Amino acid sequence: MKLPIAILSLLGIITCTMLAESPAAAIRKVDEAERAAGIQAARDEIAKGVIRYEIVGERMQIDTEIKNQALSEYGIIVEFSGCTGGPRVDFTSAYRETVINHLKKKHGFDPVMRIQEAIMKKKEGAE
Repeated sequence: MKLPIAILSLLGIITCTMLAESPAAAIRKVDEAERAAGIQAARDEIAKGVIRYEIVGERMQIDTEIKNQALSEYGIIVEFSGCTGGPRVDFTSAYRETVINHLKKKHGFDPVMRIQEAIMKKKEGAE
C-alpha cells in the first residue's frame, strides 16, 4: 500500500517541478483564428488537388526517398521543416491535421507514415 502512495507522490512532485520550471511561453493559449485559417488553407488546397504534407523533426537520411515515393505513389508533396516547424504554430498544426484526416478518409491510413515505416523497416533488414 505504501508503494502506490510513494509513486503517486513522486509523480506529483515531478509534475509540479516541471510546471514551475516551464517558461511562460510554453503555456499559451491556442490562437483559434490561426487554427481556422490553417484548416481553411488545407481545404482550399485539397479542393484544388494539392496535397502538401509537412514533416516536423530532425532530418533523416531517408527524407528524399519518402518525398519521392509519396509524390509518385500518392501525389503528395512532402515538405520538411526541421525541428522547430514554422512560426505559425496553430496554423501549421491545423493545416497538417486537416491534410492527415483527408488522407486517412481517402486511403484508410496515413500514406506518408506508411511509406516512412516501410522504408525504415527495409533499411533495418538490410543492415
